Amino acid sequence: MDTPIQLISRCKLNLGLEIVRRREDGYHDLVTLFQSISLADRVMVRLATHTSVSADDPDVPSGPDNLCYRAVEAFAARFAPGLTAEIAVEKRVPAGAGLGGGSSNAAATLLALQHLTQAAEDEALLDLASTLGADVPYFLSGGLCLARGIGDRLAPLGAGPDLWFVLVKPELRISTAEAYASLSPADFSNGGATERLAKAILQGDLEQAGRLVQNAFLNQLAATRPVFLEIEAALLRAGALGAGLTGSGSCMFGLFADEPAARRTAELVGSGAYWVQVAHSAAPAVEVVRT
Repeated sequence: MDTPIQLISRCKLNLGLEIVRRREDGYHDLVTLFQSISLADRVMVRLATHTSVSADDPDVPSGPDNLCYRAVEAFAARFAPGLTAEIAVEKRVPAGAGLGGGSSNAAATLLALQHLTQAAEDEALLDLASTLGADVPYFLSGGLCLARGIGDRLAPLGAGPDLWFVLVKPELRISTAEAYASLSPADFSNGGATERLAKAILQGDLEQAGRLVQNAFLNQLAATRPVFLEIEAALLRAGALGAGLTGSGSCMFGLFADEPAARRTAELVGSGAYWVQVAHSAAPAVEVVRT
């Protein structure tokens, strides 16, 4: 029906992730430092006679289980009754990796529908995004950002220094439910290390930042999957300033001050056993590239 809008849908890393406490409602309060990075999907959205989602990755669901599909339904229910849309996704961000690819795609869908209909103010769109997932609101902006609560209380930190990363993903997936179920009280902390990490990055002290990279899920997950510690050691041995897990896994990352060091490390740790990518900090998380 309409010419599609095409968007870059970047993923994110959790440079630090601390769990503060388990809440009475079963969720967990956390403190995390998000950074959107250059690794990205492409999302095409057009108004149509029915809602559908297609992707070039067979692991991506095509119906109501897909966050993009649910984003269309939620947008229509709140802002544009009867609206339907076709969505096509070119996937480069692996699913089940802790990189937030699905949440980024949902945010891209919301921004496309806002552009196509002019039916939602930014604040209202942010509120709607929070109903789809804890980190969907973050992807409406991206960049370097501290998040608290369940990840929905955002404190954007502006432009930090250029950061380079080597992403390494083993051939396994971790469910978020399993990761949270594995936590013990010993894995909880007050969020101070992640706040210090953010300060170090903003001051350009990447060596200190590297020492502060951490993830509350890593120790418990690595107890049954030693591959995580093997990847961490390989990244540090090859020259990473710090290494950690993003989200609840399964992607690991190493932090670097420049591109040549990142690319040298990617060559050293790359093998047939792992998915390896070099990426850099990039913002915004979602960007319209063609209308």
